[in-house]
Amino acid sequence: MTTFERIKTLSDKQKIGLKDLALKLGFSENYFYNMKNAKSSPSSEVLTKVADYFGVTVDSLLGRGDDGKNQTPEFSTLQRRAKNLSRADQRRLLKIMDLTFTDIDNGELDEDDTEDF
Repeated sequence: MTTFERIKTLSDKQKIGLKDLALKLGFSENYFYNMKNAKSSPSSEVLTKVADYFGVTVDSLLGRGDDGKNQTPEFSTLQRRAKNLSRADQRRLLKIMDLTFTDIDNGELDEDDTEDF
């Protein structure tokens, strides 16, 4: 599988088109399709932006790792959005998550309750 195909697979899982992904990351709208036809690999800066967006490693985009294979789109979104938070907000989110995990472990959170998120 090529780097382009890995990016396409990730974008399909996140339900974002490659054109929209390119624009969101600050590239031209045809960037990824041009990359598909190019003989060279994308720069490390491009790979880093894509990896950060999807919450995976650059190695996985290059086919050197398997992270992200079993990662849900929700988890990827959570990772990506948490990275953009201030450190204080990350700590606040972690406290909320800890409370939620405690509720789940104690059987105090029904499965139906999680569908609202």
